[in-house]
Parts: sequence; C-alpha cells; structure tokens
Amino acid sequence: MTTLTGPVPLSDDHPDDLLNRSITPPLYTGNRSLEDVYEIERTSRLLNAAKLRSVALQFPDDMLHDAASVAQLLQKDAEYKTYILADTSYGRYLTVIEMG
Repeated sequence: MTTLTGPVPLSDDHPDDLLNRSITPPLYTGNRSLEDVYEIERTSRLLNAAKLRSVALQFPDDMLHDAASVAQLLQKDAEYKTYILADTSYGRYLTVIEMG
C-alpha cells in the first residue's frame, strides 16, 4: 500500500520546461482576423443568449497572447463582464466558464 505524502499532480507539464517556454506568434496572423479565428460574433451571441452576468476565459499557454484582445472583443456590446483566468489550462482549447 502506498501512502500519499502530497497532492496528486493533475498533469505532468514538466515545470522546468514551462519556465523556458517561448510564446509563439499570435494565431491570427495572415489572412484570418482575430474575430474569425475565435468566432467572436458567434460566441458573443451564445453568451448573451444564456443571459450570463460574467464569463471567465481560460487560454492555453500557446494562445495566452490573444487573451486580452479576445476578452475586449467579447466585451463589446455584451450583457456580461469578461474575466481572464490567470492559471494555466491543461489543453490546447479555449475554455469558457460560466461564473454566474
């Protein structure tokens, strides 16, 4: 039987590698706009239809450089307040979390 002496890691992200990771260029360079890449209009419509008061956005490390711009675009004409979570997600996809 093994005795647990500390928290169980959810993911082995190689913490030493995280400190040396470089930020990649934004995904929206080229012919596609930021609004197209993140489907801002569609996402905003869905969030407004859900009548949310606040929405938290969590970006993977590779997309974190887009976080402020995406939050700002979603906030335009919105009935909700957007927040960006400061912790790292465990995947390569944007996560939207209902806060209330």
